[in-house]
Amino acid sequence: LHGARKLHDFQQFAGSYELLAFIEGYLYAKSHGYKNEDISFYSDDESVVYAGIWGDANNFGQKDRYKKVMSKVKHICNFYYPQIKDLPDEIAECFAQSRFNKVKGHAKCIYNLRVDFLAKFSRDQILGKETFLEGFDQWIKKGFMKFTENAESVRWFPYFC
Repeated sequence: LHGARKLHDFQQFAGSYELLAFIEGYLYAKSHGYKNEDISFYSDDESVVYAGIWGDANNFGQKDRYKKVMSKVKHICNFYYPQIKDLPDEIAECFAQSRFNKVKGHAKCIYNLRVDFLAKFSRDQILGKETFLEGFDQWIKKGFMKFTENAESVRWFPYFC
């Protein structure tokens, strides 16, 4: 995580948490020298995944949706990152140039589970709880445990679910 952010005004940013997480991810990748075309994002939020498609010059039917997303992006950038004046423009470029992968929320996709783990970690940090951030390799090595709902079905869940 680039950095956990405490939402100061819940109503002001309601529905924008995925965008805030995306911006944090973008800043992290940028600070480590990655170019937009080298970055892949996984999200279960349509506004993050499809913003680049909606903003495409040939996609006239979705311009209003793109404007709404970019309005939220500008609002978040102005509130949390006022020192980075060109950040909304950088985010627009990132939407256009990076790869976005839509995953079904709560579907046990390993990347979505990792994001949920990181979100819980950030929440605990903000709340002042003692936390330890496991790297992806250690996290995945712990493996999955077998969970049996009944005698007929067996599902595998990560240990932290």
